[in-house]
Amino acid sequence: MQKCTALLLMILCFLSLAACIREDQSNQLIFNSVEVTSILTITHGVDFTVHLSNEQLRAIFPGLDGNISVNAFYSDNALRGLTGSLDDEIWFSLGTDRFFDWVDYSFGSYPHQSSDIHDIEVMAFLVNHVSHLSLQVDFSIGNIVYRIRAFDISQTAQAHVAEIVEHLIRTSPADLSVLEETIQ
Repeated sequence: MQKCTALLLMILCFLSLAACIREDQSNQLIFNSVEVTSILTITHGVDFTVHLSNEQLRAIFPGLDGNISVNAFYSDNALRGLTGSLDDEIWFSLGTDRFFDWVDYSFGSYPHQSSDIHDIEVMAFLVNHVSHLSLQVDFSIGNIVYRIRAFDISQTAQAHVAEIVEHLIRTSPADLSVLEETIQ
């Protein structure tokens, strides 16, 4: 009986460890190396822009540390999206759809592996443009689409981008309701 109990405990410990390893791996950002073969820029008209206050930034990006600068873009009396930067190193866009300045890159036909970050599908790329390399991460949560870009492709930058993505997903979705008073 003691041998069965010991064996059962060993099996449970192994299964627990395997689950921890799987969870750890499932929250890792996988960067796909791709070359840009074509670019399509979708541009919608913008009626006006608003630079966000510190109070608005704290509400939309709770707990995100660093120097954040963000502009909100409006057309037809509706918020179309946000663009901004974090520490002038990471650039991001988010909005309620594929909004005004969304750029679609054609990466050819080879398969790309998505990452699973807290049950959100994330596509991350190490992009080889004609003149430079960059990191790009795309994901959506509910009706909010996120794009994060960085022109530093080092391991440190990849880790920093992964931390930001993980933070945005953990604190999501972004509360854009603080921007509604702007158009009233």
